[in-house]
Amino acid sequence: MSKYKYQIENSVAMSARFARLLQQSDFENKEILNKVKDEKCHIYMICSRPRITFNPSNLKIEKDFVSGSFIVDKGEIKEEHFFKVPNPPNLAITSFEMEYPYSNINFLNNKGEIVSGGKAALLYPRLQKEYNSCLDLEVLYIGQAFGEEGERLATDRLASHSTLQKIYLDILTSCPNKDVWIILWQFEPYLISMMGSGFENALIDLDGSIDHFNSVLSSSITFDQQITFTEAALIRYFEPVYNKEYKTSFPSQSHSSYDQCYKLDINSVAFELDTIELITRLYSPVIAPSFWHTKHYPLYSEDIRKDMFKHFQK
Repeated sequence: MSKYKYQIENSVAMSARFARLLQQSDFENKEILNKVKDEKCHIYMICSRPRITFNPSNLKIEKDFVSGSFIVDKGEIKEEHFFKVPNPPNLAITSFEMEYPYSNINFLNNKGEIVSGGKAALLYPRLQKEYNSCLDLEVLYIGQAFGEEGERLATDRLASHSTLQKIYLDILTSCPNKDVWIILWQFEPYLISMMGSGFENALIDLDGSIDHFNSVLSSSITFDQQITFTEAALIRYFEPVYNKEYKTSFPSQSHSSYDQCYKLDINSVAFELDTIELITRLYSPVIAPSFWHTKHYPLYSEDIRKDMFKHFQK
């Protein structure tokens, strides 16, 4: 029966602190690009979901209300979802402008000024009363961008990304009813430590465990290695169709790209993320749709070292 190595076991977890949902066309918008550069996102997900557009034939602007419907393209089935919302006095919408394929709209006041609008797919969850599964995003690919000094961002990588172009081509050919979306992620690390009842029979005594704990506190895994094991853990978790590496090989001591985790001799690594603010759930062929995703991965097999999180499992 395996034992804990230390009476104080540690795990480094990466928590998603910020996420931005966009499409490749947004990379041509200087205002968006400037925001993205300040956000320092190094992890990205390429996803897809049914295309959502406006139905131009029944959009109505009244003094007190704006009403109409969205078309959710599910291939052979086209669903129509209606909405009716107040026309805010501070906006005083009087008209709109929209062109085929009706995926974007501008709302105008009586001076012809744009006072609101945007993409149908992003306005949809704000104009509907309940969440709809058509907003769920399937994770198709996960990647990272990180230069020698952390200067390379996800947008730099995506600007000329062969896998992204292949996904666009495949969807255009096989699933023309779907849109491709990109999520940019910013992650930050935190340390999880456990001790107490159940850990006292560890291989290393308390003094040695305290020395190791102090060593973990005074050391740090470089940010590029943090990003790499986060990318690897996410790929292992979602098993996206277009990823090849890490699906079955993470974690492994043979991967030098996150070897500091093993040099620090921590017990495991983990990630956590949520997409509540994006108003979308993530899923893949192996993971059910959810707003919340978290997973830890022991760095050692159970026969070598006990998983610290099993302390809470029956």
